[in-house]
Amino acid sequence: REVKSREEWNSLVRGLGGSALQAWEWGEFRGEQGWRSLRLAHLEGSAAAQVLLRRFPVPGFGSLAYTPYGPVLSDGISGDELRGIVSSLAERVR
Repeated sequence: REVKSREEWNSLVRGLGGSALQAWEWGEFRGEQGWRSLRLAHLEGSAAAQVLLRRFPVPGFGSLAYTPYGPVLSDGISGDELRGIVSSLAERVR
């Protein structure tokens, strides 16, 4: 699900031990430089990722998406769960 509340997002990232580069404020700062933020949380609150998106200025080259120091995960996530989370993220940003 997409998180649209600064307080909810920052609380989730802090609770998962995330980097300052996953904070809402970092996404806003990058927004001033042409990036768009998409803040996604796993439904159970066990993972979160702030995905920064930017279109290439050359037509036909698409976009770049990256998650600085992320995704942020809770302890105990299995390899299969991580693959599912990353797959969901990739589908969402396409």
